[in-house]
Amino acid sequence: MLSGKEKSRRDKLVTEVEAIVNESGDPHGFDAAAWVDNWLHQSVPALGGRTPAQHLETDDGFALLIRLLRQSQAGTYS
Repeated sequence: MLSGKEKSRRDKLVTEVEAIVNESGDPHGFDAAAWVDNWLHQSVPALGGRTPAQHLETDDGFALLIRLLRQSQAGTYS
């Protein structure tokens, strides 16, 4: 269960994903909220095997998630 702050950040991630898909793909039929909800609970190698949900609590963790999404749009990872 996400806290109020985590829900707000989740909503910002949804907005970020919607923008990425609108800029780089075909948004027709794509459910950004469902995608984010699924992604939040998957182990991500770029996060050291942790889930994105584990990073929602802190400012640094949230910034890392935004950066990771933007890097995925550009096809770059660091």
